[in-house]
Amino acid sequence: MEAQLLREVVAQERGELEEAKERLLLSLAADTRQLQDLQDRILKLLKVTPPSVSLTLTKSTMKI
Repeated sequence: MEAQLLREVVAQERGELEEAKERLLLSLAADTRQLQDLQDRILKLLKVTPPSVSLTLTKSTMKI
């Protein structure tokens, strides 16, 4: 309840902060979705890539 009251006070007193928070939360959600999509894409590519190529890509990516 205290947190809710604080949010309401901040929203009234410093509306721009609340707006910035909302933009950041939306951006974080979009970035999280994009990260998950990229991880899924990488896993799919690794599944269809021959093992020797996968190993080479892994080593070059890790700079071993």
